[in-house]
Amino acid sequence: MFKGLSKASQGKGSPKGSSAKVSPKGSPSKHSRAATQELALLISRMQANADQVERDILETQKKLQQDRQHSEQNQALQHRQEVGRSLKEAEVLLKDLFLDVDKAQRLKHPQAEEIEKDIKQLHERVTQECAEYRALYEKMVLPPDVGPRVDWARVLEQKQKQVCEGQYGPGMAELEQQIAEHNILQKEIEAYGQQLRSLIGPQDAATIRSQYRDLLHFKQHELLSQEQCVNQLEDDGERMVELGHPAVGPIQAHQEALKMEWQNFLNLCICQESHLQHFQEEADSVSQTLAKLHSSLDTQYSPGPGGAPGTPTELLQQLEAEEKQLAKAEKTVGDLQLRSREVAPLPQRRNCPQQPLHVDSICDWDSGEVQLLRGERYTLMDNTDPHTWVVQGLAGETKRVPAACLCIPAPDPEAMARASRLDSELQTLKQKLTTVQSHLKASSVEPSWPSQQAPTGSAPAEPQAQELLTQMTRLEEDLGQIERQVLAWARAPLSRTSPLEDLEGRIQSHKGTAQRLQKLGAEKEAAQQECEAFLSVRPVGLTALHLPVALNNVKNKYSDVQVLCSQYSEKAQAALRLERQIRDADRVIRGFESALAQEAPLPAGAGALQERVSELQRQRRGLLEQQACVLGLHRELKATEHMCGALQNNFHEFCPDLPHQQRQVRALTDRYHAVGDQLDLREKMVQDASLTYQQFKNSRDNLNSWLEHLPHNQVQPSDGPSQITYKLQAQKRLLQEVQGREQDRAMASRLSQHLQAALQDYELQADTYRCSLEPTKVGSAPKRPRVGPLQESIQAQEKSLMKTYTEVAAAHQQQLQQLEFARKILEKVWR
Repeated sequence: MFKGLSKASQGKGSPKGSSAKVSPKGSPSKHSRAATQELALLISRMQANADQVERDILETQKKLQQDRQHSEQNQALQHRQEVGRSLKEAEVLLKDLFLDVDKAQRLKHPQAEEIEKDIKQLHERVTQECAEYRALYEKMVLPPDVGPRVDWARVLEQKQKQVCEGQYGPGMAELEQQIAEHNILQKEIEAYGQQLRSLIGPQDAATIRSQYRDLLHFKQHELLSQEQCVNQLEDDGERMVELGHPAVGPIQAHQEALKMEWQNFLNLCICQESHLQHFQEEADSVSQTLAKLHSSLDTQYSPGPGGAPGTPTELLQQLEAEEKQLAKAEKTVGDLQLRSREVAPLPQRRNCPQQPLHVDSICDWDSGEVQLLRGERYTLMDNTDPHTWVVQGLAGETKRVPAACLCIPAPDPEAMARASRLDSELQTLKQKLTTVQSHLKASSVEPSWPSQQAPTGSAPAEPQAQELLTQMTRLEEDLGQIERQVLAWARAPLSRTSPLEDLEGRIQSHKGTAQRLQKLGAEKEAAQQECEAFLSVRPVGLTALHLPVALNNVKNKYSDVQVLCSQYSEKAQAALRLERQIRDADRVIRGFESALAQEAPLPAGAGALQERVSELQRQRRGLLEQQACVLGLHRELKATEHMCGALQNNFHEFCPDLPHQQRQVRALTDRYHAVGDQLDLREKMVQDASLTYQQFKNSRDNLNSWLEHLPHNQVQPSDGPSQITYKLQAQKRLLQEVQGREQDRAMASRLSQHLQAALQDYELQADTYRCSLEPTKVGSAPKRPRVGPLQESIQAQEKSLMKTYTEVAAAHQQQLQQLEFARKILEKVWR
């Protein structure tokens, strides 16, 4: 498939005798055998994948052509599923090919660029076939009676596009405008529904109505779908980072930007929820309930002609429902009284402050220029703009921040006054209910049926009812004690120094609580059967009237406590597994960090660099083998988040340890990837230094060998004028060669300097990484010399080479002078 792989790659060597000039870049023959084998396997896999993509493309073209003919002849399309599977397989293989070609480029394959061009051509062909697939199989044909009038598919597609391109934030003014636009769009979509419902026709009309329902559902649940989309993007990004995607940097940058933007939006939602705590809505609801109960007591239970028909006993039983509503209202009023002290005074937000007014930040906010931290206190300077306030910090700095992010501290006098009025109404209603109950009980003393006139049937009922009521009250108190204990465990954060021991102790204690709950369940079942048997004979008396309510309360309480214990047990087990995984991952990563931090300097030796490369590769393989440990971290964190979400949704209980555990998992993941990056960086630096060291050795050895084998043109006593002249000419040529070798000497010196700089950079990188680690996690590192042994050895080799070359050059220069002097002497003698 790949054009670039059809040609054999052959390296070009240098002829013999040219070893004096060494290329600083080396040659392909220097690659290790392992790297060559890895590259061969990579190319083989790419070739197989590319061939499969080519087959998928040809097969898809054939089937698309067949179905295109079927469509023109108004016949059924037969190959949609096969074409879809082929295109999906081709897209997956193309993704692997793009990753492999990037790896081939890093391994410096000579035809990498040609292979990349071939893969891009395959990608363009698959993209074209995807477009043909959509045009053939996913086109929408409207019925003839609808199409000419309104192209509903196009209209709905435009509205869907408008929905998908909708934005939110960043300020309250923008949010209000976007909400208004959303409402207009919602009305338009709802108006389309009236006409779409009247469409008659086969599958096309059904398709349009389905598209309309999807669009309407999207608009009504936009926030939920956006949250799911954001979560999916974060999961995909984390998975790609864990798998070592080549574009890790851009992926993490986009993840951080998405996380910050989504967090700002959620912060605004939190702000709205904080400002509008539904206090007034609940107060209105309770007020309506109290008014309804007032009216019911005045009309249904009055002795007048407008009263409800029935005996006093039946009215008392009916009054139980009213008593339940009053009990719920009493609980709600109590909650409102407590919350009224926490309600922020909203009217003050619309009034200009007459004196310095303190405001609190209720969320984190970062717009680039202005930052807010949750819980900080400021002084309100100007609130004339309802959307942006001017505040002053503790240090005197002035900021313009979104008003929604600030809250005027509680209490609100109006809210407290309304809660007090509701409590007064409640007390009045309770007195009226007591009066009605007393009147009905007094009326029920006279028997209503002859069968009830015998005192023997009712005399023992009151003590038995009192005993059952006492048992129910005790069961409810015991269940409440268990509930408070479990909630105390759920709300108390774990010990930061020994979370595992703390959590194991809680789980052990919870097992005892679960056994106690099981015993209470058996007691509840027995009491329930006895109580139901007692109520089946329709007993009379005040205590008997309270038994159904008490029994129902115990059953509800037991059910709630049982679910709470079960969910807390599952959450505690998940948290225990997570804490153990955190401990194991920290121990594994700490081992690699300690090995890198305590790494010894490079020793002086011929194979020191290659040994260091082998050691770093061994550590890299060990780190990859521990990847499952880091993946297990995220898996256990997801499980813990799921269980905490169940507790929060069912019991509104927030898990205080979850944010800390999330930070720990993120920190461990970052440390794991930092170790991998450090190993990769060090291996590359050592390999580059090893290549430079080999070039330096070749240059040094060649120059030393040449210098050692230079001829010596010494003057002998028997030499005549011709012999002296011959030796003089030979010495001149030899001296020229020595001077010509100055370039080789300079090359050796330059390679030595580059090598020393590379070793210095390696040590500097190691020191930088060592300083970035916490000393408590890696232990004490050995004291490192200012100059490493290998660097000292290279300096000594360079000095020795320079000294030898200088001495040889000086000796041959002196020899030349001696030969010239001898020639002059002989010329004088022979004259």
